[in-house]
Amino acid sequence: MATETQRERTAALALNSMPAEFAAAGTKRIEEFTKAQADLLDRLQQANRQWIERVQSEASLASEFAAKLSAARSIPDRDVGLSGMDQPAL
Repeated sequence: MATETQRERTAALALNSMPAEFAAAGTKRIEEFTKAQADLLDRLQQANRQWIERVQSEASLASEFAAKLSAARSIPDRDVGLSGMDQPAL
């Protein structure tokens, strides 16, 4: 009978410690997921900033181009204004 009680205590102890292990594993997974989500958000924000900078750069170039064309009073003036436009943008 002593062995039955000992086995019951061992089984009860094992059952009581398992939820704590599951909770610890779950907490670790949640922390890893949160970190991965934060990293993804940082990368998306960086891509968004780069995209906004590119759009602003293109808008600035288009504005300069329109100003040069509207300031041109003759065909030669127009050609001077367009001379820098044949190079590809980076």
